[in-house]
Amino acid sequence: MQVSASTSARLSTSLPDSGSSRQIMAVGILIAASLIFSFAFSCAIPLAALAAFAALKLKPREAVLSVGAVWLINQLIGFGCLNYPRTSECFAWGIGMGIAACVALIVAMQAARRFQEPDGTAATVTAFAGAFITFKAFIFGLSFALPNGAFSWPIFAKIVIVNAATFPALLMLNYLSLTIRRTKYRQVADERSRAWHEQQTVGVANQ
Repeated sequence: MQVSASTSARLSTSLPDSGSSRQIMAVGILIAASLIFSFAFSCAIPLAALAAFAALKLKPREAVLSVGAVWLINQLIGFGCLNYPRTSECFAWGIGMGIAACVALIVAMQAARRFQEPDGTAATVTAFAGAFITFKAFIFGLSFALPNGAFSWPIFAKIVIVNAATFPALLMLNYLSLTIRRTKYRQVADERSRAWHEQQTVGVANQ
């Protein structure tokens, strides 16, 4: 049993790096979410929630690139599939939303780093709150500088609900994906360990 256990541990180390796998999985979730939400909510895509998720689950460079990709996908779908008006005002709003998302991401990353446990409850809530407040404050400021930017409480309430529902859903999806992955790799390690142990047993018997 000791041989089998040590072999299982050794084989587990040969599995894909957990840190890299977690990063890839988080990026995949962000890209999938951007595709789904772009078609479902159009320009009301929950960028604040996506930025907060990226801040918590990705390294800074990957987080910036992922949020940029999310914004770009949203714009491509909007102008390419959803018939966004091809006007200077609409392009300006699109750029403004991208900048707002990046600023929200930076605030969320800084907020999470203030805690000893970056993935803890306090850090998670603070990162989301910081991202959402920053994003909406930036957009609110743009509403005074760009045309067709009148503030609307019904729209604001809708965006709050969408972001508040999206953020925990992303975290839960990430948790479930990691759990399935760990279970799969543990089963692979156990099967390899049993196969190795059986080979050793047969070898000893033949001697």
